[in-house]
Amino acid sequence: MTGIDDLSRRVLVKADATTERLSPPATEEEVENAERILGFKLPPVLARLYGEVANGGFGPDYHL
Repeated sequence: MTGIDDLSRRVLVKADATTERLSPPATEEEVENAERILGFKLPPVLARLYGEVANGGFGPDYHL
């Protein structure tokens, strides 16, 4: 398991425990489309969190 694997698992567990309802994870196509619209690639860790945890709505304060 890599550090990113562990981070993704820990964020998922925390988000699941503290968020009333998580959005479904983003598909690879949705991430690619967002990157195309933004004009740059998302940091790999963020793209992975969107694809494995949820398509936003998790994280502190204003959420990711």
